[in-house]
Order: sequence, then structure tokens, then C-alpha cells
Amino acid sequence: MGSNDRGTVVVCKGCGQKAYSSEFSMDYEKRLMVCPRCVGARKVRTEAERLRTKNKEADSKKQVEEAAELRMKPAGWDAEDALLERLSKNKEKVRPQLAPIAGSQMYNCTCRKCKYKFKYDPGIDKPKSCPYCATPVKSSLSMPSGKW
Repeated sequence: MGSNDRGTVVVCKGCGQKAYSSEFSMDYEKRLMVCPRCVGARKVRTEAERLRTKNKEADSKKQVEEAAELRMKPAGWDAEDALLERLSKNKEKVRPQLAPIAGSQMYNCTCRKCKYKFKYDPGIDKPKSCPYCATPVKSSLSMPSGKW
């Protein structure tokens, strides 16, 4: 075994390969000093296990939600009805919510895309878009009580 400016070359007790002693670090699971390859392999392994458990939890949660959703749907519910329901929900999210401000012509507006609250003046059409996410206000706006 030789020596170098990076340290002495030693054999890793985790995998049996050679590496410089200055590159070794403590593996708290094995309670050994191990080479960078062993540390990297452990990190990959623990990340894979974490993702696997996360996916299992997400899949089981999704199945429970789908089963509950199916119980709530009327007889004859099909894929076309589900698509129409999703499209209508998306359309509602984009349209801002308006509430008139007492004593003025302005409205309190809540952007449905980003939920940012701001004041909207339909007389001068200001602001033309949400100040936070730049979603156009007037293009998808429905004024309360038919004003527009």
C-alpha cells in the first residue's frame, strides 16, 4: 500500500475496495469507517427506500379517495361525466372572485389561480391582470349582479 498527499491507500471494510484514507467517513449504520462508494451506495439505497414507501402511501391514499368518490357518484356515472366535472372545476379556478366595496365602485378581487387579493376598478379597468401571477382579470371575469 502506498502513500500520497491525500493519505494512505487502505482497504474499505464495507466493500473491500481500496481508497485514500482521507476520503473515508463514518457510516453510522455499519459503525465503520467506509469509502465514498459505500457512503454513496447507502444514500442511494435509503433514498430508494424512502421513495418506495412514499409511493406506496400515495397509491393507497389515492385508492381510498377513488373508492370514496365512486360511492358518492350517482348510478350511470362514466368517464365522460368525470371529464366534464374536471373541466368545470378548472374553469372555476381560473375565474376571479369579486366582492363590491361599500361606498365605491371598486371591487375586492381574489385571483382564483394564485389566491392573491387585490382591488379592481371596472370603471378604468385597473389592474388589467393579477399583480402577482399576471392572469388577465377581465377575460375570465363575471361581475356580480350582471354589471359589465
